[in-house]
Amino acid sequence: MRKSILSIIIFLIFGLSEAICGATIIDKIVAIVNGEIITLSELERYRSKLRDGSEATGNQWEKRAKVFESRRLILDRLIEEKIVDQQCKKWAIKVSARDIDTAVEDVKRLNAVTDEQLKMALMADGVSWEDYRQELRNQIKRAKLASRVVRQEFTVDDQRLKRFYVQHIERFKEPDQIRASHILIMVPQDADDLLVEALRHKGETILERLRLGEDFQALARLYSDDASAKNGGDLGFFKSGELLPEFERITFNLQPGQLSGLVRTKIGFHIIKVTEKREGAIIPYEEVMEKVKSRYIEEESQRLYKAWLQKVKAESFIEVKL
Repeated sequence: MRKSILSIIIFLIFGLSEAICGATIIDKIVAIVNGEIITLSELERYRSKLRDGSEATGNQWEKRAKVFESRRLILDRLIEEKIVDQQCKKWAIKVSARDIDTAVEDVKRLNAVTDEQLKMALMADGVSWEDYRQELRNQIKRAKLASRVVRQEFTVDDQRLKRFYVQHIERFKEPDQIRASHILIMVPQDADDLLVEALRHKGETILERLRLGEDFQALARLYSDDASAKNGGDLGFFKSGELLPEFERITFNLQPGQLSGLVRTKIGFHIIKVTEKREGAIIPYEEVMEKVKSRYIEEESQRLYKAWLQKVKAESFIEVKL
């Protein structure tokens, strides 16, 4: 349980890391949190990392308003981080070199990179190896604190899990499935406009024959360039997200027996026919118990941590000078 909650909280907090690089500015105090200051340079370093270009649009007054709004939002995050760091000191949270090494190994494993590749990527972002390890130390420290906070109030039992399952029953439902067939007129990647038009005309001719009542499976066996041609174009059942987006968008809007028009994808031209739809069924609790438990732990951990942070924040002395 302890490891599960800790890993979840690490994931939740990792998005709150500070930027390392930024422009040199004249410093001033923008907030005081329980006697500790946050400077304008800290805020600007953070903001420069998160900037998405939206501040550059609009007239002069709109730009100023957007800068002020982004500063206030980021300052709120920095205030929360300052409070969390203060709580880490209060709770005497420690992070060892081994903790950091383990975190680095996890990053390398999840991104399938070597030590050298990770360091090169950091260098490209203007982040030194020492600064990166220090930021990992901060993140792990906050995650350990969050884990302790949550663990004090956290309870998991069968009754709570069953209630969560019932309240979120749609999450534990098999997705709808659809069965379709198609005829593919493949278009080579290097095809010129003349060839594309010729292949389009071929597809439109086949489509017209289908509309006049000719058998779909027979025409698929004769003309389709796909491996499914030997099965009369049958693709079997599939769920949303398993096929090409353009193909899928049309298919899921067709009813059984209905024929599409000529559909263009990066592969070529398709004629699609839906043959069957299968509505997703609710999966029994016993079969998804571990999934229910994982979801419950994740969401309850997040809720408890946010509630704790808001309580501590409300009890803190915060003076904003921005």
